[in-house]
Amino acid sequence: MPYISMIPVKRNGKWGFVNRDFELIVPCQYETPIFGGDGYGNVNTGDGQTTLIDEQGQLIISGPYAYITSPKVNGWFMVGGYSPDSWNGLSGFIDRYGNSTFTEEEMQKLREWHEKRKK
Repeated sequence: MPYISMIPVKRNGKWGFVNRDFELIVPCQYETPIFGGDGYGNVNTGDGQTTLIDEQGQLIISGPYAYITSPKVNGWFMVGGYSPDSWNGLSGFIDRYGNSTFTEEEMQKLREWHEKRKK
C-alpha cells in the first residue's frame, strides 16, 4: 500500500511508527495509534487528545477530536468528534495554525465530549 508511510508498532505497551524500511521514525510513547498515511500519523496521547504528528514526530494538530485526517486542499485537515449529549457527529476543518471552521459553541461541545471521554 504505497500511501502508508508510517506503520504503527508497539513496544513496552506504547505505540510509535516505523517507515516502510522498518526503521523507527517516531518513538514508542503514545497510547493508541489510529493511522499513518500521507506522511502523517494519528495518535492518542495520555490525556486522551487526538494528535496528528508528522514523520519526524513533530506535533501538527492536537485537540478534543475523535479523528484528524491527512491534509486536504490548501493544507486544511478534516477533524471531528461528538457532542456530549448525543451521538451526533461534529466535523469541520482546521489548519496547522489553529484556524478552524468550528463555531465557539461547537468547540465547547467537542471539549465537553473530550472531558466525558477521559473519565
